[in-house]
Amino acid sequence: MTHNECRGYFIAKFSELEQVIDRYLARYFTIDSPVVEQEIIEVLIDRIPFESKRTALKFLLDKKCEEDFLSKKYGNHKRNYKALLENIRKLAHTRNYFAHYQTMPFLQPDSRIGFIQYRDSAKVISFSEKEFDDLMKLIGRCNKDVREVLNQLEARAI
Repeated sequence: MTHNECRGYFIAKFSELEQVIDRYLARYFTIDSPVVEQEIIEVLIDRIPFESKRTALKFLLDKKCEEDFLSKKYGNHKRNYKALLENIRKLAHTRNYFAHYQTMPFLQPDSRIGFIQYRDSAKVISFSEKEFDDLMKLIGRCNKDVREVLNQLEARAI
């Protein structure tokens, strides 16, 4: 995979995660109205910065408490919501590198992709093949976890 392909793949997978979060936020308030849900996504949620979406998700997940699948899957629900949300926060921070920073064409042999940041001074941020694969797996796990929460929300409405 070229640098641009890595960059595009990461951003595409992160966008899928963001869309699942969008769907959860909208569906939480419009569980019985798919038309209103779509309007909320188009008119409101699409205009909200990602960090605000993450904060809203945190509030709603904390509110669900013991009902949530994480309490059954991992034990202490609050600790695991915190872990899920922290992983999402870290991924959003990493997404900024992939979306906004210049790629480094010449890297160490074990680097998959690298970026140069020019804030205050030049700094190289690089990801090895394993680190890149781990990021992709983390996006997949977060996506799966948010989808499970969404499915549980939908099941409560039936």
